[in-house]
Amino acid sequence: MAQAATGQLHRFGDWLRALLLLGVLLALGGCAVQLAPPYDPQIEQRLVALDTETQAFFERMELGDARQRTYAANKDFYVELLAGLQTVRVLALTRPQPQGWLAGLGGVAARTVEQLNKAADEREAKAKDDKTLANISADILKAMIQSVRIMQSDQQAAPFEDGDIKTYRTLLGQQFTSLLRYERYLKGG
Repeated sequence: MAQAATGQLHRFGDWLRALLLLGVLLALGGCAVQLAPPYDPQIEQRLVALDTETQAFFERMELGDARQRTYAANKDFYVELLAGLQTVRVLALTRPQPQGWLAGLGGVAARTVEQLNKAADEREAKAKDDKTLANISADILKAMIQSVRIMQSDQQAAPFEDGDIKTYRTLLGQQFTSLLRYERYLKGG
């Protein structure tokens, strides 16, 4: 009789553990997890405007005469484009970043989240360009700014020819497309 009671208690303990595990899994499954930063409509709107201005720039150069392909004729475009890209980069860098999946777990994991954030801050201080901590939009914008500066330098050296226009139009077009796709992903569309 004692053995039967012990066996029943053992099975009851197994059931209790299974129910507790199921409860924990259901609780975790209900936690909202944010893996990407929130959508900011200003970023998308400014990117669309900058992309439109950039495409118009390339159209004017393709259709224009040799004078329109010189740096002197396009100096203002570079100033405006670089300022616009820097502004959007600041918006991307200053929007709230997700805290990671542990942030949704609450009290027990709070110390762990704190420790992980502290470790991330220390790593970021050691390696500013650590891609594991990257802000995707800000990183692409940084690359775009570098591309525009190289394009600017090339045009200062010599007026653009058809091949130059095509190369830079393709490069900047791909970068704008990547940024807009990511921003629209954040938007949920």
